[in-house]
Amino acid sequence: MNPLPRPQDEPGALARRYAQVRAQSLLLAEPLTEADAQVQSMPDVSPTKWHLAHVTWFFETFVLERHERAFKPFHPRYRVLFNSYYNQVGEQHPRAQRGLVSRPSLAEVRAYRAQVDQRVAALLATSHDPAIDALVELGLQHEQQHQELLLTDIKHVLSCNPLAPVYRPSWPLAAVAPSSTLWVEHEGGPVEVGHDGPGFAFDNEGPRHWSRTANGPSSSPTVAMPSRAGGCRPAGTGCASKASRRRCTGGATATGAGPASQCMGRCRSIRTRRSCT
Repeated sequence: MNPLPRPQDEPGALARRYAQVRAQSLLLAEPLTEADAQVQSMPDVSPTKWHLAHVTWFFETFVLERHERAFKPFHPRYRVLFNSYYNQVGEQHPRAQRGLVSRPSLAEVRAYRAQVDQRVAALLATSHDPAIDALVELGLQHEQQHQELLLTDIKHVLSCNPLAPVYRPSWPLAAVAPSSTLWVEHEGGPVEVGHDGPGFAFDNEGPRHWSRTANGPSSSPTVAMPSRAGGCRPAGTGCASKASRRRCTGGATATGAGPASQCMGRCRSIRTRRSCT
């Protein structure tokens, strides 16, 4: 079967996606004041203003500087100021001191973004180099990662305020750009997902485990991922609730979850409890 075309293979699709992702970042910052965007509530939190500038720095440094004719930086000091941990690119401003950088202002950061966006759009309109497209796509993935970080960080910033302000009083948090995702059909049945070695349990870096596909039959057994604690092999539908999963050790029947909710083996860690559903 021939692979489906990727959305960025369509003429102009990458440029449209670039504009959507970049606009999404500004929409996420829209409910915030200038003061909100400046605060760094702990060393592991970055100001919203820094996030908006750093992702722009990425495109300026790795796309424009390498591929734009007669490249000239928006501001020569931004190369250090908005670098995060790219040691091969050069020095970085200390992470814990990002909240002390009151200049440039939020308006100046927006102007920085607008100029870089204009230049990247011009580059994409005149270039058909797959290497440039790959860098832009990498930058978009990087920016979407920072969109998540922006929300995580501003949540901590606002939580430190005794007035208990909210980020936004209603859902959605921001207008969501239309998705260009293509669905690829697969046969039903257990599918192996995740990474091979140990890692953080809440992303795909943990031990490998199994999951049912959307097309798989509802009666398909749940197959638990391997565990150093001995694994978790639920019969039937598995453990139905958090409370039952906590009691699901040593083959005991989960109270109140029904006879189908036996969990054979041990469910003592977050990783193994995830499989008991």
